[in-house]
Amino acid sequence: MDELSKKIQDLKNLIENTDHILIAGGEYLSEQAGLDIYGKMFTDNFQDFIERYDFTNMYNGTFYPYKYSEEKWAYLARYFYVYLHFEGTRLYKKIYKLVEDKDYFVITTNFDEQFYKTGFKKSRVYASNGDFRHLQCKKICSDELYDFVELIERMVKQTDYERKIPRQLVPKCPKCGASMDLHLTTTDNFIKDPNWIKQHEKYGRFTNKNKDSKTLVLQFGNPKTFEKTIMENPKWHLVRFIESKGRLENIGSSIFKSFRKNNEALERIITFEEPIEEIIDQLLKKY
Repeated sequence: MDELSKKIQDLKNLIENTDHILIAGGEYLSEQAGLDIYGKMFTDNFQDFIERYDFTNMYNGTFYPYKYSEEKWAYLARYFYVYLHFEGTRLYKKIYKLVEDKDYFVITTNFDEQFYKTGFKKSRVYASNGDFRHLQCKKICSDELYDFVELIERMVKQTDYERKIPRQLVPKCPKCGASMDLHLTTTDNFIKDPNWIKQHEKYGRFTNKNKDSKTLVLQFGNPKTFEKTIMENPKWHLVRFIESKGRLENIGSSIFKSFRKNNEALERIITFEEPIEEIIDQLLKKY
């Protein structure tokens, strides 16, 4: 049996024998699923902005210092419109099939809603970075969130040839008239609304409750590091799906230096650098 086959078999055994599964999903997972912010999804939808500003990926336009708010919100609306209408992907559905009969929980830094669209229960998903469905007051005059979805649709439909929306569509706070922000942790003064707090607390309860139980962490990309958690919980195993440039041995944090010296903990980690779907397909063959 070659090394890859052995790792896949080891992971199959872990899934079969674990009590709980924690899924950690980062940008790499969605990229592998087809939501490639550098590729076709980007070039098919943002050609006018690419030609004007030489953007090389979708993120470029979210942080660009536009001269006009009408152009900034035209870009943001289109950005989230793409996510809103992107169907649930095959890869996410396969991952759900892998864990649907287990006691699972998801923590994700992604806001593309792929977990919601592919079978995962919303009550078991903690989107730690917020969501694109809501806006908040930039001055935080209140903790209220405002629906952005209906406005997204209108903004996209009314974007003109200069890449601008009508001025009256630029969102203002209904209470104080200040500018609005996205409800994402990338903005200043992120509002921790009741739903975010509830899911954050559920994540904490899941990890605390299972600290002495057989628990498998499936980490897709690097939304959160779990080396310290593995060291502290001898019944936990970590399986990492990472890009080849993100080799475990190259992590230079002080936490990992301690982790690397712990041979017992090191034996409870498996790292895959192969395409995620190839590995998931092999795991599903038994089902």
